[in-house]
Amino acid sequence: MIEASRYGLNYIKLDGITGCTVNGAGLAMATKDIFKSSGGGPTNFLGDGGGVSEEQIENAFRIILADHNVKGIFINVIGGMLRYDRLATGVVNAARKQKVAVPVVIRMAGANVEDENRILIKYRIQE
Repeated sequence: MIEASRYGLNYIKLDGITGCTVNGAGLAMATKDIFKSSGGGPTNFLGDGGGVSEEQIENAFRIILADHNVKGIFINVIGGMLRYDRLATGVVNAARKQKVAVPVVIRMAGANVEDENRILIKYRIQE
């Protein structure tokens, strides 16, 4: 999708029902394979390359939610280049601005994950 490339995102449309954003192509492919092996499937491949900004996260949500087949969003990140506070703030901003009406699941592994959880809890994004 040309629009995704404007924001430094890699996007490929697929035929599932779960919108995905993942930091890195390898993790995105593994995530897609896990969905497929369990009988589901993602609506997209969206890799952000790792060091994304809050604005890129908001744009990723907007691009994913433009697909009317999306019934939920799954974010799968491994710590490293992506700062969790940036991810959490981007998710909070996206949820508020776009009035996200589908479930959002965030899977994180790595250093400083507790900081991100505090941000999400503060804004009642996670319970």
